[in-house]
Amino acid sequence: MGPRLFIVSPVTPLFSAIILLSCFVGCLSTPIAITPQPKDFQRLTSLARQTISCQVEAVDEETVVGHQYFLAALPFGRIKSPSPQQAVLRAVELAAAIRGTACEPEKRKGGPRLRVAVHDFSVSGYDFLFFRRPSASIVLEGWFESTVGQPSRYCSVSQSSSSIRQFAFAPELGRVLDEVLEASAQELLTCLRL
Repeated sequence: MGPRLFIVSPVTPLFSAIILLSCFVGCLSTPIAITPQPKDFQRLTSLARQTISCQVEAVDEETVVGHQYFLAALPFGRIKSPSPQQAVLRAVELAAAIRGTACEPEKRKGGPRLRVAVHDFSVSGYDFLFFRRPSASIVLEGWFESTVGQPSRYCSVSQSSSSIRQFAFAPELGRVLDEVLEASAQELLTCLRL
């Protein structure tokens, strides 16, 4: 018998690389930082016409909020956020300040009170070889009581956003998340008539 020929297809190295990379999914992690309030935030809150107590509760306080996907289908890494609850609180405080209302932590009894529940908070990045698609979605529920004992107003909002970018790393994922947070906070406060 003659020597055996082993023919290597150009697809074989790509397939091997995909298999190898998928083994390291748990090792790759992209952290997203919470964007700080703008410089004029303190000035806005000092000019507020009213103050309300604000409370944000996350149904799931999971720090892994999404995944990076290679070729749009294979999970390649995790996306982490330090606290979805803090990110939503920051967005609600900013949206309220723009409307002339200052949010303070839930301390005092009586008076107007806003409660927000975070039901879905996800960020993902999809790699399509030549372009990337960062995307984010959020579902919020809100209750507003003007005074204790009065019926509360209720509203539920859902927002999502995605875009086509050259990259889908932490800065791009953070920008699309900020867009969704700001839009959902504005929509929630409008729906609650604040």
